[in-house]
Amino acid sequence: MGDRELKRVHVFVRPALRSFYGEFTVFVVTFAFARFLFSYFESIENTTGLPLHAHGTKWLLVLIPLLVATDIARRYLNNLYVLGRRNMVQLKGRLSFRLRKNMVRYADIRKIDIKQSVLGRLLNYGTVRLYTAATTHAEVRMCGVSDPQSLMIRVDKLREKCLLEKEKARNKDKAKAIR
Repeated sequence: MGDRELKRVHVFVRPALRSFYGEFTVFVVTFAFARFLFSYFESIENTTGLPLHAHGTKWLLVLIPLLVATDIARRYLNNLYVLGRRNMVQLKGRLSFRLRKNMVRYADIRKIDIKQSVLGRLLNYGTVRLYTAATTHAEVRMCGVSDPQSLMIRVDKLREKCLLEKEKARNKDKAKAIR
């Protein structure tokens, strides 16, 4: 994004870290389990004299928590939502092989809703879905965002502002046509 576009940006939104508590739990459990097995294999190696590290068994255990942590980081950094003056841009796949840029004008938004799980309600995160007249499904899904109610209100205010500007421009054009 250029400097000119950044001046028109209201806010950058990315998924909340608390929306990854389940994945963090998996990471901690796999890390603890890998640590336990690592020490267990060392004790077997010391008592039997078998070189288990020659097969890479111990080091394979380190790879599992590392893969889980990498997936958490990828999912957190992969999506970015940019709320501009007249439109919202979803950058999806920033760490993937395919970058998708989905742009929705606020004036085209017809419905905004929130989807939250029980844990999401307790920790105040959820998915904000934006619907346009062009599709029957959500055009943009802002997954795992923090404080989805205030984000929904912000998007709705930006939408109303764009609709008012559009109406004013239409009235100006009508006034010019009459003259």
